[in-house]
Amino acid sequence: YKKVLEVEGTHAEATLNLGNLNFEAGLYEPARVWFTKVADLPHASRNTKEMALNNLGNLYRTVDLHDMAEVAFARAWEVSGGGNAVSLVNVWVARRSQARWDRWEEL
Repeated sequence: YKKVLEVEGTHAEATLNLGNLNFEAGLYEPARVWFTKVADLPHASRNTKEMALNNLGNLYRTVDLHDMAEVAFARAWEVSGGGNAVSLVNVWVARRSQARWDRWEEL
């Protein structure tokens, strides 16, 4: 993927895949950077941006940043044009996780 980016520095799918590889390796900060880069690429397809934002939300959920996960999932839902139920479910799950976390802190 890095070789592809050497030729085409803003190749959305290669950028997304680098984020995925870093996430799977537990390298969350580099993964966050790659996913965010994809989400901000003006020429990336709607589907690629939505995948990057959902993956970013999952990354935030993994590191217990549920409020940031909700924001990423909401952006994914917006990018999908409201047509992807997975993005909407992710928003609901993030909100529920955040509510549980907030409640836990109050106990």
